[in-house]
Amino acid sequence: MNQFVCFLAFTDKKRPVQQLEGAMVSAVLSAIYDYETDWVRIKDINNSIYLKLLKQYAFLSLAYERARQLFISDWKGELSEHGLERGSIALVFYDSLIKSEWMSKYRYWEIAKYGRLLQIIDDLLDLKEDIENDDTNCFRIDDNSQYLLEAKAFLLDDFFKALKKRSVVYHLLEFECKKVINQQENIYPTRREKIHLLRPFTGLFSFVFTIIGFRFFSLPLSPAVLTGLIFAGITWSTMVWNDLVDRERDVKKGKTLASRHPYLVHKIWWQINKVTLLLLIVCAVLSWKLSLTCFGIWYLSTAYSVIKPKYPFNNLLVAFCSGSPVLVGMVYAQSFNWKVVFVFLVIFSTIAVMELVKDIQDMEGDVGYKDTLPIKSSKFVAIVVAMFLSCIPIITTIFYPSKATVWSSFFFIPIVWSLAYSIKLKQAIYWTEKWGDLFIASFLITILITQ
Repeated sequence: MNQFVCFLAFTDKKRPVQQLEGAMVSAVLSAIYDYETDWVRIKDINNSIYLKLLKQYAFLSLAYERARQLFISDWKGELSEHGLERGSIALVFYDSLIKSEWMSKYRYWEIAKYGRLLQIIDDLLDLKEDIENDDTNCFRIDDNSQYLLEAKAFLLDDFFKALKKRSVVYHLLEFECKKVINQQENIYPTRREKIHLLRPFTGLFSFVFTIIGFRFFSLPLSPAVLTGLIFAGITWSTMVWNDLVDRERDVKKGKTLASRHPYLVHKIWWQINKVTLLLLIVCAVLSWKLSLTCFGIWYLSTAYSVIKPKYPFNNLLVAFCSGSPVLVGMVYAQSFNWKVVFVFLVIFSTIAVMELVKDIQDMEGDVGYKDTLPIKSSKFVAIVVAMFLSCIPIITTIFYPSKATVWSSFFFIPIVWSLAYSIKLKQAIYWTEKWGDLFIASFLITILITQ
């Protein structure tokens, strides 16, 4: 079945029955080939089940004779030192069985080339086992640096990307390959890279948002801390997940950790998820409504990275999920409070401004990938909209019932200035994010002190 899932990548997206049958035959033949030449190695080739099935299902195939000769050569131990011809001949043969439309655009020599590269990937994944069993593997050759470079380049190739779109197993293969590549090259992420991956301050903000939401109702500290930890976990999980999904595009922006170490990043993401799920279960004992609300926000945050909603829903969704921790106190208390809504509006509008600023910064990299306001209209229009949105936190802060929060609105003056100045100078827009963080921090501190 594992082989069949792999061969599904060579079928068209609509999965025609004939192609599925070809993929299943290919999977069975591939498994029996490995069984008779490697796992068991039959004593008498005349008793080969592989050759019998090959003749039965593929006798009319143009690649039949080459596939037959490959099996005989492999069984006799007469392959080349690297054994990469196995991949070239195999993919040409399997392509003749499956007969997909998307593969038909490639010429014979291109399919043979990609088959060779897939064999390199297979050898990379089986390296440890092949060393133990003394089997043919191109990475057992003294000078194998060439194959390592070819494997790294192939993972970025359009052909491999097409395989990932058609079968999820190739995403897993990519993770495993990069793990082995990093081991071979002795490349490991730094502690700083790991810390930056989580964005600890973003998780801290979510924790504080939650605590503030609970404080408006004079609720016990324990459920507030528990829910705050849940939202910190949700935030970290979302950040890491987004890096995984956008890993190829983020390389253009200098963010390479998820691309270089997808297996490790996925492992960190899953560990965060396990802890967060455990906390959600504990939370459900206190309040199933609160636990369900947290899970719903988590789902929305995770879905965002996959769905990629269009503007303005993308920015609005991020702003809502970022500010939502302050609202869950009302769910637990089962009571409404206008002050909480005011605080949420301040956070919501500030995050919306910061997200729009990020869209302006990422204009070049987002073309053809995301639907954002600066791409749909222009940088100038996006800046004007951001300046308008900047007024909302200032106005909301001024009208907040506690006048002590007014001073924090002064942090938005540099934001507005920076946005206006960035119409001519790109560098100035960088500071809007920094001043936005300062504004949120000062506003939260004021709320915590005065509330």
